[in-house]
Amino acid sequence: MPDLQGTVLTVIIGGAAAITGLNVMQSITESMSLASGDDFYNVSQNLQDGVGTFFTQLPTVFIVLALVLIISYLVLLRN
Repeated sequence: MPDLQGTVLTVIIGGAAAITGLNVMQSITESMSLASGDDFYNVSQNLQDGVGTFFTQLPTVFIVLALVLIISYLVLLRN
């Protein structure tokens, strides 16, 4: 089984970096006073909506991860 701790740590660091990046981008957008027709405003809104949609799907992601871990453990026991 690969280094599970390293993988989990990488995912956590990546998630923290993504959240920090979104907060910085939101601060920049607010300081620029963009209107809803500007290209950067539309892109940032789409990105924020996509991240919000991801977090609503988070329970499904956790269920899939749990099932993958259980199946991996059972495969290891079989060998």
